[in-house]
Amino acid sequence: MQTFENILEEIKTPIFLKLMERAKPFLISGRSFDLVHTEEALYELIQFLKLEKNKKLNCNILIPAMIFHDCGWSKVPKKILNMSYGNVKNDNPGKIIHQVKGASIAKKILKNINYDSKLIDEICHIVSVHDNPKEYKKSKNAIIVAETDKLVRYGHFLFYELIKIGIQTLEERIIFLEDGIDKWFSVPEYKVRARFLLDLRCAETSTK
Repeated sequence: MQTFENILEEIKTPIFLKLMERAKPFLISGRSFDLVHTEEALYELIQFLKLEKNKKLNCNILIPAMIFHDCGWSKVPKKILNMSYGNVKNDNPGKIIHQVKGASIAKKILKNINYDSKLIDEICHIVSVHDNPKEYKKSKNAIIVAETDKLVRYGHFLFYELIKIGIQTLEERIIFLEDGIDKWFSVPEYKVRARFLLDLRCAETSTK
Protein backbone atom coordinates (compact mmCIF):
# COMPACT_ATOMS: atom_id res chain seq x y z
CA MET A 1 0.00 0.00 0.00
CA GLN A 2 1.20 3.52 -0.79
CA THR A 3 2.26 5.66 2.18
CA PHE A 4 1.03 9.19 2.67
CA GLU A 5 4.54 10.55 1.99
CA ASN A 6 5.11 8.49 -1.18
CA ILE A 7 1.76 9.53 -2.59
CA LEU A 8 2.38 13.24 -2.17
CA GLU A 9 6.02 13.05 -3.23
CA GLU A 10 4.68 12.15 -6.68
CA ILE A 11 3.76 15.78 -7.15
CA LYS A 12 6.78 17.07 -5.22
CA THR A 13 5.03 19.76 -3.20
CA PRO A 14 6.57 20.13 0.27
CA ILE A 15 3.69 22.20 1.64
CA PHE A 16 1.29 19.27 1.12
CA LEU A 17 3.64 17.07 3.13
CA LYS A 18 3.55 19.67 5.90
CA LEU A 19 -0.26 19.74 5.83
CA MET A 20 -0.35 15.99 5.94
CA GLU A 21 1.87 15.84 9.01
CA ARG A 22 -0.42 18.32 10.78
CA ALA A 23 -3.52 16.33 9.80
CA LYS A 24 -2.15 12.91 10.79
CA PRO A 25 -2.82 13.10 14.55
CA PHE A 26 -6.48 13.90 13.89
CA LEU A 27 -6.82 11.06 11.38
CA ILE A 28 -5.20 8.61 13.78
CA SER A 29 -7.48 9.60 16.66
CA GLY A 30 -10.72 9.43 14.64
CA ARG A 31 -12.21 6.24 13.22
CA SER A 32 -9.92 3.22 13.07
CA PHE A 33 -9.56 3.49 9.29
CA ASP A 34 -9.43 7.26 8.70
CA LEU A 35 -5.70 7.49 8.03
CA VAL A 36 -5.63 4.63 5.50
CA HIS A 37 -8.86 5.86 3.93
CA THR A 38 -7.32 9.31 3.43
CA GLU A 39 -4.15 7.82 1.98
CA GLU A 40 -6.18 5.87 -0.57
CA ALA A 41 -8.35 8.90 -1.38
CA LEU A 42 -5.24 10.97 -2.04
CA TYR A 43 -3.86 8.25 -4.29
CA GLU A 44 -7.07 8.20 -6.37
CA LEU A 45 -7.21 12.00 -6.51
CA ILE A 46 -3.61 12.32 -7.66
CA GLN A 47 -4.15 9.77 -10.44
CA PHE A 48 -7.19 11.80 -11.51
CA LEU A 49 -5.20 15.06 -11.49
CA LYS A 50 -2.49 13.50 -13.68
CA LEU A 51 -4.95 13.05 -16.57
CA GLU A 52 -4.25 15.54 -19.35
CA LYS A 53 -7.81 16.92 -19.27
CA ASN A 54 -7.46 17.67 -15.54
CA LYS A 55 -4.10 19.48 -15.61
CA LYS A 56 -5.81 22.85 -15.12
CA LEU A 57 -7.66 21.81 -11.97
CA ASN A 58 -6.40 23.53 -8.83
CA CYS A 59 -4.50 20.94 -6.81
CA ASN A 60 -3.77 23.65 -4.21
CA ILE A 61 -7.46 23.49 -3.30
CA LEU A 62 -8.25 19.85 -4.01
CA ILE A 63 -5.35 18.15 -2.22
CA PRO A 64 -5.63 20.07 1.08
CA ALA A 65 -9.41 19.52 1.08
CA MET A 66 -8.79 15.80 0.60
CA ILE A 67 -6.19 15.73 3.37
CA PHE A 68 -8.52 17.40 5.87
CA HIS A 69 -11.90 16.02 4.79
CA ASP A 70 -12.18 13.40 7.57
CA CYS A 71 -10.09 15.02 10.31
CA GLY A 72 -13.31 16.03 12.07
CA TRP A 73 -14.15 12.44 13.03
CA SER A 74 -11.59 12.87 15.81
CA LYS A 75 -13.99 15.34 17.45
CA VAL A 76 -17.15 13.21 17.20
CA PRO A 77 -18.25 11.70 20.57
CA LYS A 78 -17.73 7.92 20.64
CA LYS A 79 -21.43 7.19 21.17
CA ILE A 80 -22.29 9.06 17.97
CA LEU A 81 -19.22 7.73 16.16
CA ASN A 82 -20.45 4.16 16.62
CA MET A 83 -23.70 5.03 14.81
CA SER A 84 -21.99 6.72 11.86
CA TYR A 85 -20.61 3.80 9.84
CA GLY A 86 -21.84 2.26 6.61
CA ASN A 87 -25.22 3.03 5.07
CA VAL A 88 -26.36 6.04 7.11
CA LYS A 89 -28.44 9.08 6.14
CA ASN A 90 -26.95 12.44 5.20
CA ASP A 91 -28.40 14.01 8.36
CA ASN A 92 -26.59 11.51 10.59
CA PRO A 93 -25.15 13.49 13.57
CA GLY A 94 -21.65 12.09 13.05
CA LYS A 95 -21.65 13.14 9.41
CA ILE A 96 -22.73 16.67 10.34
CA ILE A 97 -20.32 17.10 13.25
CA HIS A 98 -17.25 15.77 11.44
CA GLN A 99 -17.77 18.16 8.54
CA VAL A 100 -18.07 21.21 10.81
CA LYS A 101 -15.17 20.20 13.04
CA GLY A 102 -13.04 19.17 10.06
CA ALA A 103 -13.46 22.61 8.48
CA SER A 104 -12.44 24.22 11.77
CA ILE A 105 -9.32 22.03 12.04
CA ALA A 106 -8.40 22.77 8.42
CA LYS A 107 -8.80 26.52 8.87
CA LYS A 108 -6.62 26.61 11.97
CA ILE A 109 -3.81 24.58 10.41
CA LEU A 110 -3.89 26.40 7.07
CA LYS A 111 -3.72 29.78 8.80
CA ASN A 112 -0.93 28.63 11.12
CA ILE A 113 1.32 27.69 8.20
CA ASN A 114 0.41 30.85 6.26
CA TYR A 115 -1.25 28.96 3.41
CA ASP A 116 -2.52 31.09 0.52
CA SER A 117 -5.32 33.08 2.16
CA LYS A 118 -7.27 33.28 -1.12
CA LEU A 119 -7.71 29.48 -1.07
CA ILE A 120 -8.47 28.78 2.60
CA ASP A 121 -12.18 29.62 2.51
CA GLU A 122 -12.87 27.30 -0.43
CA ILE A 123 -10.84 24.44 1.08
CA CYS A 124 -12.72 24.74 4.37
CA HIS A 125 -16.05 25.01 2.60
CA ILE A 126 -15.39 21.77 0.71
CA VAL A 127 -14.51 20.00 3.97
CA SER A 128 -17.70 21.37 5.56
CA VAL A 129 -20.00 20.00 2.81
CA HIS A 130 -18.26 16.91 1.39
CA ASP A 131 -20.94 14.55 2.80
CA ASN A 132 -23.86 16.84 1.92
CA PRO A 133 -24.87 16.30 -1.74
CA LYS A 134 -27.21 19.31 -1.84
CA GLU A 135 -24.25 21.55 -1.07
CA TYR A 136 -21.22 19.88 -2.64
CA LYS A 137 -22.98 19.54 -6.01
CA LYS A 138 -22.87 23.34 -6.33
CA SER A 139 -19.10 23.36 -6.85
CA LYS A 140 -16.90 21.43 -9.28
CA ASN A 141 -14.02 21.20 -6.80
CA ALA A 142 -16.34 19.99 -4.04
CA ILE A 143 -17.81 17.35 -6.37
CA ILE A 144 -14.34 16.00 -7.12
CA VAL A 145 -13.40 15.73 -3.44
CA ALA A 146 -16.76 14.20 -2.44
CA GLU A 147 -16.73 11.64 -5.25
CA THR A 148 -13.08 10.72 -4.61
CA ASP A 149 -14.08 10.10 -1.00
CA LYS A 150 -16.87 7.78 -2.15
CA LEU A 151 -14.67 6.01 -4.70
CA VAL A 152 -12.40 4.73 -1.93
CA ARG A 153 -15.34 2.71 -0.56
CA TYR A 154 -14.68 0.35 -3.47
CA GLY A 155 -10.99 -0.09 -2.66
CA HIS A 156 -9.60 -3.24 -1.08
CA PHE A 157 -9.03 -1.85 2.42
CA LEU A 158 -12.34 -0.12 3.13
CA PHE A 159 -14.42 -2.79 1.38
CA TYR A 160 -13.15 -5.50 3.72
CA GLU A 161 -12.66 -3.31 6.80
CA LEU A 162 -16.38 -2.54 7.22
CA ILE A 163 -17.21 -6.21 6.79
CA LYS A 164 -14.50 -7.17 9.30
CA ILE A 165 -15.79 -4.84 12.00
CA GLY A 166 -19.37 -6.00 11.44
CA ILE A 167 -20.90 -2.87 9.94
CA GLN A 168 -22.17 -4.71 6.84
CA THR A 169 -22.22 -8.29 5.66
CA LEU A 170 -20.51 -9.13 2.38
CA GLU A 171 -23.86 -9.24 0.59
CA GLU A 172 -24.98 -5.92 2.11
CA ARG A 173 -21.68 -4.29 1.18
CA ILE A 174 -21.90 -5.39 -2.46
CA ILE A 175 -25.54 -4.22 -2.78
CA PHE A 176 -24.69 -0.88 -1.09
CA LEU A 177 -21.81 -0.24 -3.49
CA GLU A 178 -23.69 -1.46 -6.55
CA ASP A 179 -26.51 0.99 -5.81
CA GLY A 180 -23.95 3.76 -5.30
CA ILE A 181 -22.40 3.64 -8.75
CA ASP A 182 -25.27 5.51 -10.41
CA LYS A 183 -26.25 7.44 -7.28
CA TRP A 184 -22.89 8.85 -6.19
CA PHE A 185 -20.82 9.49 -9.31
CA SER A 186 -21.12 12.25 -11.89
CA VAL A 187 -17.40 12.24 -12.76
CA PRO A 188 -17.22 9.76 -15.68
CA GLU A 189 -13.76 8.45 -14.78
CA TYR A 190 -14.90 7.71 -11.24
CA LYS A 191 -17.99 5.86 -12.38
CA VAL A 192 -15.83 3.63 -14.59
CA ARG A 193 -13.27 3.17 -11.81
CA ALA A 194 -15.96 2.28 -9.26
CA ARG A 195 -17.38 -0.38 -11.57
CA PHE A 196 -13.90 -1.82 -12.18
CA LEU A 197 -13.11 -1.96 -8.45
CA LEU A 198 -16.47 -3.49 -7.50
CA ASP A 199 -16.09 -6.17 -10.18
CA LEU A 200 -12.63 -6.86 -8.75
CA ARG A 201 -14.02 -7.18 -5.20
CA CYS A 202 -16.77 -9.51 -6.41
CA ALA A 203 -14.22 -11.68 -8.22
CA GLU A 204 -12.06 -11.83 -5.10
CA THR A 205 -14.91 -12.86 -2.84
CA SER A 206 -16.27 -15.44 -5.27
CA THR A 207 -13.00 -17.39 -5.09
CA LYS A 208 -12.81 -17.40 -1.28
